[in-house]
Amino acid sequence: MTILCLRLTFPESAAQWSSVTGALLHGRTARELIDALVQEGASLEEIEREVIDASPMGEDSRAALWLYAWGSIERRSGSLAASA
Repeated sequence: MTILCLRLTFPESAAQWSSVTGALLHGRTARELIDALVQEGASLEEIEREVIDASPMGEDSRAALWLYAWGSIERRSGSLAASA
């Protein structure tokens, strides 16, 4: 059995992340990418297009990433804190 290890290096700016979306994204890496995009003010639609839709993960995993992205954006904007 052959195991391939892939080391990903990520750009400084989230605007440059699209160059790595074709790479195999695991859950943790995808969440880190989502966090960086949220920090830069990306919309949910941009995150969905750049990360979630490009992910080779299954439908349930992509749905979980979408929910993570939505919650991250809501927390950043303060909407979840205000409604709690």
